[in-house]
Amino acid sequence: MTSKFMSFIEKANKIIFFIGTIILLLLFSVIMLNDIFSSHHEPPTIEIIEDNASHQDITLNKRYFGQVDTWFVFEISAEKLKSSDGSKGGFYMFDGSARFDSSGLQSNTINLLFTAADGGHHLLLDKPLLITEATFQRTDKSSDDYVISKNLYTFAPKDSNKDNYLDYKDDEDFWVSNADGKNLKKVISNIDHYRIIEDNTVIIKKAGEFYLYYVDKDKLIQLDTTLKTS
Repeated sequence: MTSKFMSFIEKANKIIFFIGTIILLLLFSVIMLNDIFSSHHEPPTIEIIEDNASHQDITLNKRYFGQVDTWFVFEISAEKLKSSDGSKGGFYMFDGSARFDSSGLQSNTINLLFTAADGGHHLLLDKPLLITEATFQRTDKSSDDYVISKNLYTFAPKDSNKDNYLDYKDDEDFWVSNADGKNLKKVISNIDHYRIIEDNTVIIKKAGEFYLYYVDKDKLIQLDTTLKTS
């Protein structure tokens, strides 16, 4: 009886040790995966520094984005901005994993530089803003894309929800410009999102209302989406 009991205890210890080892391995795997994904998706922050800080404290980074017509477009991003360049407090930028992939913009793009081979160049914005989305002029008809005669943008200009961060949760404005970034014009403020549905036709959602914007005609109309009940 003692021999069988000791054998049972020995087997039980082995099973407990095996289960404990599996649990430890699972916990270790969860911790490792959490570290990997948290470090990969941690949203960057743009620090707002005082206006009297030295110019060396501001570092602007450039990245080639693409070509529009004869113009080469570069993204301008920053990790710091002076308080006069935007809302006071930290600028929180979404990491882009779910918001910016459609346009390919970096998560902390604050301006776009348009430059030509002949040496001409200019910035899109006079004052840095968070550029949350950009669709550039498309003149060639394809099965996948619609023709768009102007550049389309959404900007988040200020910390509208007062959470001390500037990100995609703040109010966004819809703007357009020529292919070279000139003649920048605001079409409508505080939109939820926009989508191109036909050649030179954009549908825009704003606070439960829907608008059509005809890009080539620069015409905005509100759609009647009233739900009538009997």
